[in-house]
Amino acid sequence: MICTYDLTKRFGKTMALDRVNLDLPANSIFALAGPNGAGKSTLLHLLMNHFRSDGGRCEIAGVDSRKLSPKDLQKIGYVAESRQLPEWMKVAEFFRYTSQFYPNWQAEQLKDLIGLFRLPMEAQVSSLSRGKRMQVALAATLAYRPKVLLLDEPFQGLDVLVRDQVIESIVERSAESTVLLASHDLAEIESFATHFSYLSEGKLKFSGDICQLQSEFREVEVVLREAVEIEVPGHWMNYSIQGEYVRFTDSKYAGTDAIRERFQGVADITVRNLPLRSIFVEMAREGQKS
Repeated sequence: MICTYDLTKRFGKTMALDRVNLDLPANSIFALAGPNGAGKSTLLHLLMNHFRSDGGRCEIAGVDSRKLSPKDLQKIGYVAESRQLPEWMKVAEFFRYTSQFYPNWQAEQLKDLIGLFRLPMEAQVSSLSRGKRMQVALAATLAYRPKVLLLDEPFQGLDVLVRDQVIESIVERSAESTVLLASHDLAEIESFATHFSYLSEGKLKFSGDICQLQSEFREVEVVLREAVEIEVPGHWMNYSIQGEYVRFTDSKYAGTDAIRERFQGVADITVRNLPLRSIFVEMAREGQKS
């Protein structure tokens, strides 16, 4: 439902995206993570044809993003923290206005979302908090049941209860939509995303199934009988050695036997699973070192 092919974008001398290749399976909830300035929002903007790439191309719902028609856009939802809403309108007016652009607008669906988010229908958009504006934008988007849903930092400014409601709304609709979600909120992502990608300085460092990611990453501590220097493989991240103690994160864990083969005189090996947030931190630290 979403594909990119060597997608590249520069802003002056800054390489925002560097030959990024993504392939999102239908009906997946695909989380896009990375530090500030990694290129997450840029990728979503390119998918929506807000500006043109400097190389490569991207497709959304089977259509080249540069050729999206109004009919195509009726099947795509886009919600971003930076999205501007008409501040002079009341919330009810905004929903009436928006409904005219989408033949698949579901009034009952919107009614449920208004109740779920407790939206003040007679309030002016200009009076709403950042979190409420995000909820209004999300309700207006989910009301027409898009086939593809792009979300840029959708949890920004939301309290814990409202975040749970937003996540519940996304998950309920994932059976009929493909979701690409850019977010720093890794604890929340881990609870419901099916796939995960990591961007750093415009480069795609990992992309795949979250279960696959968590099965491959392990925090490892090796106790040696005596200190020894070895050639460190590229998939051992943040490698450190202090006397007989060696610590690193293995991003392609294949069992303790593969680790023992690298050393002479191993006294003990301890291996720990890593939650998604810890994997993200390890990737970020490795990127800073590079």
